[in-house]
Amino acid sequence: MSSDILHPLPADDRLAQLFNLYLKGLSTIEIIFTPRETMRECRQAFDTNQSTPGSKHSMARQAKVFYELTVLNNALRGIHRSVVGAVALLDDFFTTYQGDLQHYAVQNRLRSLEKYGSDEDDDWQETGELDEEGNPQWQAVYKDDPASLTYYTLHHELGAFFHGHETRGEYIGTSGPEDFAAYTQAVATQTDVSLRKMLGRSPGSTELTVYQQGENGEMQPLSLADQIEDELNEDIENARLADTFNSVLTLGVGAAQLYERLPADRVDDYRTLLGMLRLMLDVVRPNT
Repeated sequence: MSSDILHPLPADDRLAQLFNLYLKGLSTIEIIFTPRETMRECRQAFDTNQSTPGSKHSMARQAKVFYELTVLNNALRGIHRSVVGAVALLDDFFTTYQGDLQHYAVQNRLRSLEKYGSDEDDDWQETGELDEEGNPQWQAVYKDDPASLTYYTLHHELGAFFHGHETRGEYIGTSGPEDFAAYTQAVATQTDVSLRKMLGRSPGSTELTVYQQGENGEMQPLSLADQIEDELNEDIENARLADTFNSVLTLGVGAAQLYERLPADRVDDYRTLLGMLRLMLDVVRPNT
C-alpha cells in the first residue's frame, strides 16, 4: 500500500530542501503508521482500542501518529509558503515603494478598490468621462488618512503570513521547536531503526551483508566496521539536520514576535524583519 502522509515540498530553495530532508528522516515512522486496515478491522479496532493484525500499536496510537504526521506535513508547507510570501512582499515594498510606508498603503488601497471594489459610496468619484453606453465612469477616491488606510498598511498585509488574518493553519512563528520535538528527535536518531540494528536485536538473527557500488560499478560487500562508520557519520548529519531545523523554527518565532511589535512608521524595523526571513529562506542545507 502506498503512503499518503508525507510529501516533499515542490520547491528548490534552501528552506524547502531542509524541510524535505526532515520529512525524509521520518520515512520509517511514516511506513509504520500508514493505515493498512480494512474498514472492518478499522471499526473493530476503534471499538475495542486494540491493535489490528500486523501491528503492535493500539488503534488510538496509530490514529494519533497518523494525524500528527498529517498536521506536520501541512505545517511545513504553511511555514514555507508564508516565508516565501512575506519575503516577496517586503522585497517589493523596498524595491517598488523605496521603503515608503505611507505611499505603499495609499497605493495598496487604490489597487485593492480597483480590483475588488467597495460598497462605501465615498470611496468612489466620477471621472468625468462616459463609457460606450453613455454611463458615467468611476474611479477610486484618493485617501491618505490613517482610518482609511487601516486595512491596507504593510503591517496588515504581512499579517497573512504570521497569523493568516484569523484563518487557521500554520504560519511564521505559530509553532516552535518544542512543538515538533518528538519528531525532530526521531529525525536526529533515525539510524537507531536501521536495518542492521533492527536485525541485530532479533533473536537468532545473523549478520546482514550490506553492499556498496565500487568505482567500476561492481557491488562490493561493506564490512561491519564500515557500516558502523557510515552510521556514525549519518548520526552526525542527522543531529545537524535537527539542530538546523530547530534554529529555523526559533528564528520564525523571533520574527513573529518582532512583527507583533512593529511600529507603523519605522521602516528600519521592516528591514530587520526582512533580514530574519531571508535567513530562514536561505538556511544552509545540511549535507545529504
